Amino acid sequence: MKKIVYILILFQSLTGAVWAQSYTTTTRHNYTLSDIVDSTIVRTYNDTVILTCCHFRGSVQSYSHQFLLRYSRTQSPRVLKLPRLNNSYGEECYRITDMRIWNDTCYFCGKCEYIERIDHVYDLDNHIHYYPVVTTRGFMGYFSIPSALTTDTTSIYLKKLSGVADARRMTVYIQGGWGTGITILGELHGGTQQTCLVEMHKTVVHPHEWTYFKEYLTNTDDTLTDVIEVDGELVVSSVLAEDKDIVGFRHVKVSDGGFYNGDPATKNNLYKYNIRDFVCNDCHLYAGFCRHEGHPVLMCPAAGDFVAAINGSYYGVDGCFEPAGYTLLLRMISPNNMGDVLAVECGNHIKVKELTHLPSSNVTEVLIKHCWHEWLDSAYTMLHSALWGTMPVGQSYTYTVLRQSDGDFHSIDNYRGHSVSLSGRYWSSTPFEGVQRYYDHFNSCYTVHWPGYIHTCRMPTIGYELELEEWKHSDNTTDTWGRVQCTTSPSATTHCSH
Repeated sequence: MKKIVYILILFQSLTGAVWAQSYTTTTRHNYTLSDIVDSTIVRTYNDTVILTCCHFRGSVQSYSHQFLLRYSRTQSPRVLKLPRLNNSYGEECYRITDMRIWNDTCYFCGKCEYIERIDHVYDLDNHIHYYPVVTTRGFMGYFSIPSALTTDTTSIYLKKLSGVADARRMTVYIQGGWGTGITILGELHGGTQQTCLVEMHKTVVHPHEWTYFKEYLTNTDDTLTDVIEVDGELVVSSVLAEDKDIVGFRHVKVSDGGFYNGDPATKNNLYKYNIRDFVCNDCHLYAGFCRHEGHPVLMCPAAGDFVAAINGSYYGVDGCFEPAGYTLLLRMISPNNMGDVLAVECGNHIKVKELTHLPSSNVTEVLIKHCWHEWLDSAYTMLHSALWGTMPVGQSYTYTVLRQSDGDFHSIDNYRGHSVSLSGRYWSSTPFEGVQRYYDHFNSCYTVHWPGYIHTCRMPTIGYELELEEWKHSDNTTDTWGRVQCTTSPSATTHCSH
């Protein structure tokens, strides 16, 4: 029998006693909820609370999302329910797509679909016909985590963003005298599918009043794909519309001016990298690497640097061979300084879902959806661990990956710098979350896949080409956000640990 040692640390906060636990095991917590969950997002708060957001596909319940907040040493979470909201024409359908924790607040963003108005038209017989006009808006919301952990009613502040059709990714940071700053990557309203950044900061007048503006590129062929904050700088990734060989990065110092009115030394600089120059014979990338069409470049901070993940494959006789799958991982010291590159062989029809970095182990954990065969039942998401700086350029190694039997991983986050928190659901729609140690995949609550077909190849880095691009921006909008009173309550869970 293994000897399991738990180290418990008790500290006092303004909201009461909080416990922290240093795991020597991996854990999985299964939640039996009363409706079908189709997506989850997990984040870690103060290395003591696992926070999981669940979206309900159906309309059986009176709420669209549940936030599950569980202290890492306990089994039962607190549950915060976001109710279904309506306007005069019916339900407004909200879906959260990203979530970040900053200080004691959980921020989230997503897309809301709703009927904006009812148009009427008379036919030739003078009969009137009514047509609902459906539209979408990006939104941002937030709530206090200590309030959700300690009270029975918690306020969620929510606002649809003017002129934004969709909010996909977000980052939260300290913004000088303004306090909290938020940058959201979304899409401009109006059907152009042009991406934009929403730069937000709190006003000095009211704690729940925010000023924000939209900024977007004059070059409409440049599609923004992700945004993060690294050591006081905003970093944005992008791809060029019809070019599978080029990925780009740009950065600017954090300020209330964003890229449009930011640091003049960097605000217009796009650093372009031709990924076809990555040639690795041991990985069968004889003719270079190409990005799969329509797939974004995702990023995560990495101890002062950042890591970018790109879906792609190799060039064949007829061009980019898209069914075969690799994930290219770029370790970037800065947007204009590439430090290291890894290529992960992943199978077929792949999609990177999320990545996070574990600084204690110098490992980047990546969730990648695979389809090893053409059959639908062969698709599942696996957790890959990319270890940096351990092998010579041009050589490869195998490692062990994890997945969930009869289910799928959805989201990951850094847990204490040495482990990864996970969330997902079973095919039965039961959600789960837990913690996995990096160094011991064989001691796991999740399914271990033996090594042998996953190869990681380290490749030489390449330089960039510099291109200057201009930004446009909208006028500032100042809004006081609506408040929704939401109930919080305990919930039961089944627990697995190893």
